[in-house]
Amino acid sequence: MVWVSPIARNEGRRLALAECPVSYVTGESAAWLEDFCAHLLVPSSANVLKWPARRVDAFAALSSELRETEKNEHA
Repeated sequence: MVWVSPIARNEGRRLALAECPVSYVTGESAAWLEDFCAHLLVPSSANVLKWPARRVDAFAALSSELRETEKNEHA
């Protein structure tokens, strides 16, 4: 079974997963969100080359989603 996001973006593809998306939300997911929010309040990108790759990936994805959400809110 494939789960496809019911939320269609104006541009681009919708999210599709081979398993329930709830299994992707973990305690670590909450930690990434808290870390990202703290970064927005006190930017620390000067040390981005020292960050773990997973943190860079998470922040890039969260930043992209935040920009898309803000763009849709102002449209």
